[in-house]
Amino acid sequence: MVFFDDFYGLFRIVVVAVIFYISFIVFLRVSGKRSTSQMNNFDWLITVTLASMLGTTILIDEVVVLEGLIAAGALLGLNLALTKVAFYAKESRTVLYDKPSLLFYNGEFLLKEMERERVSEDEIMAAIRGCGFGRLNEVGAVVLETNASLSALPMAADDDEDVLGLLSDVRGFPEALAAARARAAERDSA
Repeated sequence: MVFFDDFYGLFRIVVVAVIFYISFIVFLRVSGKRSTSQMNNFDWLITVTLASMLGTTILIDEVVVLEGLIAAGALLGLNLALTKVAFYAKESRTVLYDKPSLLFYNGEFLLKEMERERVSEDEIMAAIRGCGFGRLNEVGAVVLETNASLSALPMAADDDEDVLGLLSDVRGFPEALAAARARAAERDSA
């Protein structure tokens, strides 16, 4: 039939959807806020996979509800384990997570890194406005974070240790800092 085959199929979908809804609330409470926060690559993969499992288990009769719940629980458990490993074993972070990338520094768009990350000037300008800056010369840096959000930091002195510390783990920062210092030295000597 076009709209439905029988009432049992419709009843099964409703029952399985309710079971999964309640189970996912429990799973997400156990796995913590990271499961639904702004996502890094692993979180995105888990979300897409869970959504696929949910849809498959609800709509396909051949998939047993318990099997779908066990698979979902296993994925969320694996994600929880990976986040704990990353938290306690700093060395694992380089394998599990990408580094943030510097896209704008001291008035210059870093085109090489922008191209690598596929981020346009318009997106950077939107992030700058979104962070409340009214002038481009107020912005010291724009960083593409590991969760794909853009952060804008205020302009600071080159020797400001707090700012330098915030950017120390950002891809492209040492090169951008060196280039900015070289330009400043050129200006000073001219």
